[in-house]
Amino acid sequence: MSEIDDRERAIEAMVFASDEALDARQIAGRFHDELTPGEVRAIKPIDASVKVPHMGWNDVALTPHAQSDPVIEMGEAYFLHSYHFHVDNGRDVIAMTDHGGGLVAAVGRDNLLGVQFHPEKSQAYGLALLERFLAWRP
Repeated sequence: MSEIDDRERAIEAMVFASDEALDARQIAGRFHDELTPGEVRAIKPIDASVKVPHMGWNDVALTPHAQSDPVIEMGEAYFLHSYHFHVDNGRDVIAMTDHGGGLVAAVGRDNLLGVQFHPEKSQAYGLALLERFLAWRP
């Protein structure tokens, strides 16, 4: 089997896992145990005209301490969620987005990485992220 076949299978597996519809509570449970303390909260926009669920394209902005992250880059990704992961300590927040207030878009530390958006639905941005993820050697 070639390296390209291995990469395609890895991408398929990641997309399949994304389509498994793990919700923020399940993902946060793992991150809480292994990564960073926090809790899952319902999105409550400051502006009442902002709709929930957060559905559609939105900016992914790197936090100042994550400007050289090897996987997450600034760009636009596709989001679909009604809950968000609120971390107790921002040191593991890699990126933020804004939907009626700041929301965590990505967290990570060591060899763990979690994103709130859908890479498989984020077109060129998502494909590039998956490529960087496959090349990542933490």
